[in-house]
Amino acid sequence: MTKRLFIHGLAIAGLLASAAVPASAADTITVASWGGTYQEAQTKAFFDPTAKELGITIKQDTTNGLDDVRLQVTGNAVKWDITELGADECARGSKEGLFEKLDYNVIDKTGINPKLVHDDWVGISYTSVVLIYRTDVFGDKGPKTWADFWNVEKFPGRRALSGSQATETVSVAALAKGIPIDKVYPVDIDGALQSGRQDQG
Repeated sequence: MTKRLFIHGLAIAGLLASAAVPASAADTITVASWGGTYQEAQTKAFFDPTAKELGITIKQDTTNGLDDVRLQVTGNAVKWDITELGADECARGSKEGLFEKLDYNVIDKTGINPKLVHDDWVGISYTSVVLIYRTDVFGDKGPKTWADFWNVEKFPGRRALSGSQATETVSVAALAKGIPIDKVYPVDIDGALQSGRQDQG
């Protein structure tokens, strides 16, 4: 089976959020990310150089998302100083008051898109959602748009979407409905879901 990436979806921000309390020691902080090769790359690009530059120790852990942060905060047992979350989780965590305010007199936000700078979290990366299909089934005549993705009559077969990122699903459903990419947010949840139902026939 082969796959072809041919259309870029929405750029979803991966975000850095401060946990509820400062580090217990000024020369040591704990950072939680998603593990695997992703966190290995972060270690080489960010964590190790930062530790060396500031003369501190950066301990690492892995996260499963906002539920981990919420459990630590509500249980008064916070062990992380910084954790990476998705944009939707950062928004929810901020609304719930789970994060500390960031001091931009100390944090240099130069060069960061102002839309990614918030009182208690800041964006650090983008990822893309892409549409792929089997060329051994469709050749070069596969689905070209998100509306095509839901068109099971023209493009029969099983579909797969992220089970952990509902934001991505409703975003591409909004695109399938014909909403311009710069008008997708804030997402019309009901309209996006209706789009998916209609495209299923």
